Amino acid sequence: MDSAHSVETIIRYDGPALAGNEMDVEALAPALLSLAALIKLANAELNGPEAAPIRVVVDANVEQKCFQLKLKAIHSFIEAAKDFFNGDEVSTFKTLLEWLGLTGTGALSLFKVLKLLGKEQPSTSITTGDGSTVYNIVGNPVFNGISPEVLKLLANPAVVDKAKGFLEPLRREGYETVGIYDQRGAQAFGADKSEAKAILALPAPTASDETTENDGEPTIAVGPAWVATSQFKGSAKWALMWNGVKIDAKMPDDFLQKFQDNDVLVVPNAKLTVQMKIVPKIDKNGNPLGASTFTVTEVTAVELPEKMAKQKGLFDDDPA
Repeated sequence: MDSAHSVETIIRYDGPALAGNEMDVEALAPALLSLAALIKLANAELNGPEAAPIRVVVDANVEQKCFQLKLKAIHSFIEAAKDFFNGDEVSTFKTLLEWLGLTGTGALSLFKVLKLLGKEQPSTSITTGDGSTVYNIVGNPVFNGISPEVLKLLANPAVVDKAKGFLEPLRREGYETVGIYDQRGAQAFGADKSEAKAILALPAPTASDETTENDGEPTIAVGPAWVATSQFKGSAKWALMWNGVKIDAKMPDDFLQKFQDNDVLVVPNAKLTVQMKIVPKIDKNGNPLGASTFTVTEVTAVELPEKMAKQKGLFDDDPA
């Protein structure tokens, strides 16, 4: 069963050229396309290429003495695969938009950090010996509290480029400010012409060898895993509780086929005894970098929750 959740935000460009509630399409269209691409890039960057898609739509029927429109980001998901960002799909979808700075007013979002970087440059950007450009944030108290997710977005050149594209209209004569507001009217982000130009002047980050993920030495472990989310179609990863932590794990093809053919019963909170292959992500120096990948190579037992009737199936030893 298909369903969706949406979050609305308000985008407002202001300045003398916009007093008639009109905006040149040559300025608006590229900015909105950049913003839509930014949301989709962030979704893929933080939740992987198989993330549930996000659509972005606009409603410009708003009477103001500037140019204002409503932007709605719609997260579509499949009922059988609600495990978005390893948590509740509604709150974490909103969190994604908060990391970008399209909603929420408190945390250091991508747009807020770019604004601070614009004020701090050039001391916040450095070029390393191999020619890589990075934002020198670590240890700077101005950026205390920045989340790992925002740092990851900040290191992606395509993400930064699309964020800049949203601010491009402020290069034009008569365009003075841009603001992003939540449905209650609270400002999530705002910039004037000089602040936008400072952001646009920031050097683009480039990937360095130190931030390139490589596979480390795999380990094999045997133990219990509890099912949080299973997949009834395709070969998408299952969400499992493993050693007290929720993980996304690839399941064995033979087991997956039997489950999807209804030859074995597995329900949420079922206990699986599995053999797990764990591959850490490391940088070129062998230091931990990013999350490990998990692959279940074998399922040796399935134990249903106590309240369920005993089910004959693949691992039922009772005679037929």
